[in-house]
Amino acid sequence: MNTSREQILLDQRFGAVIDALEDSELLGLARALDEEMREGLASLLGFPIAQFDDDEKLTANLRTRSNRRMSSYNVGIVLGDACIQKCIEVLGDSSEDPTLEELQRVLPDLVSEFGLGAAQLMVVQYSMSLRGFKELIASDDRFKLRQAPVSAPAREIDHVAQDAKRAARRERQRAQKAKKK
Repeated sequence: MNTSREQILLDQRFGAVIDALEDSELLGLARALDEEMREGLASLLGFPIAQFDDDEKLTANLRTRSNRRMSSYNVGIVLGDACIQKCIEVLGDSSEDPTLEELQRVLPDLVSEFGLGAAQLMVVQYSMSLRGFKELIASDDRFKLRQAPVSAPAREIDHVAQDAKRAARRERQRAQKAKKK
């Protein structure tokens, strides 16, 4: 699998996790960011940093703007960063490629400190590269990969109206050809 394909898949996975987060959990993750990370997130998504003071605007911007292509990927990494850093610190040397057992040992404390959403974002980030995270996804329902919801319903096509438009178009084209002769 090439890097572009992996990034697209990760973007979709991050998007599914972000979409499934409750507003309160999404706000909690965003508010937990330090000032530098807040500025980076606001810049990444293109909204003023002052919107971190308005719950409604912040939630709306995080939800709508992270759905743009490759934005979910970046937002997921930013929102899950504190959990990832703590996991690396706790795992120490084994953080390079933790086993399933090591992850299961540290996850309860990470979920308690950062919330399940942050832990899910961390798992998504390493879901394609590290064996322990792949095994975790396969064995723990809390971390199973979700399908991103379809954002727009399929469009209903009125076939009768389409056929009438086609017939009218053909008639206009015939009339124009006849006029030119």
